Amino acid sequence: MKQWRKIKRWIVLCIITAAFAAFAAAPYNTSASPPATLDDIPKGQVVLIVNGDDVGMGPMYTDVTIEAYAAGKITSLSIIAPASDTDRAIGLLKARPGLDVGVHLTLTGDWKPLTEGPSLRRKSGQMWDSSAQAAKNVKPEEAKDEWDAQVKRILDSGLTVSHLDSHMGCYFLSDELFKAAAEVSRTYRIPLVSPYWPGRMPPEWRSLFPLASYSGIYTLSVPETLENRAAAYREKIDGLTPGVHYVFTHHAKVKPNIRLHGDLALRVNETAFWTNDETAKMLKERGIILSGCMPLKRQFEKALADL
Repeated sequence: MKQWRKIKRWIVLCIITAAFAAFAAAPYNTSASPPATLDDIPKGQVVLIVNGDDVGMGPMYTDVTIEAYAAGKITSLSIIAPASDTDRAIGLLKARPGLDVGVHLTLTGDWKPLTEGPSLRRKSGQMWDSSAQAAKNVKPEEAKDEWDAQVKRILDSGLTVSHLDSHMGCYFLSDELFKAAAEVSRTYRIPLVSPYWPGRMPPEWRSLFPLASYSGIYTLSVPETLENRAAAYREKIDGLTPGVHYVFTHHAKVKPNIRLHGDLALRVNETAFWTNDETAKMLKERGIILSGCMPLKRQFEKALADL
């Protein structure tokens, strides 16, 4: 019985690996062209930004995410500035001119912060293990300095930065941390990914946060299989209302003999779903437009000028 389970796991991994090898053949062909600006979106239209998180975290995450983006299977990505594979990831991105990237603002992870704030690190010197630990310990002013350094590192590399988003929900942990991230966003004139939240944000910020939603699917409430993950995404996509929606995704590519520990299984399944031709067909049938983050950036720059 155990031997059969091993064989089945090997077969599934081989199928998924074959899908990875084929996915770059053709980008998604949805029913309309991506909008140049948010003003170009027809009334009643659903627009979907599919972002690949965690670039720079390691080659098995970095490479497949960049490949999916370059092939048009996802529409943006974001890079973790302090992570272990960031320098190599920057080189890969610079070798593909025209790919704009986001900065995946972080307060957590198995890497050291770029700045010296004592509240940013645990005893090992690395960032915090969890969002709960970061929320309890990190001072907003030190978070702001760290995020400023993270954005500056990516900009100084020569990459074009289209947006700032959140690793493990870092800037949603408290109002003070959100304000710190918003200050960095305005300093660099780069949009912070978030919908507008009445009560948490002043009314004059509404034009700075035009997204209808910022969400994704990490762990499932049912066993992690490709079929269950695909069903969860189909349900999410069917529930999208008109407007611009930002979906975060997590990707990985592993060899067939690698045991899928931690969150590798969900990342492998996530990649298989978003790089599958059936997903492209589903989006086209529903009339959903796929877009990158540059329209958000143009809207943000315009809104800042009007404030």
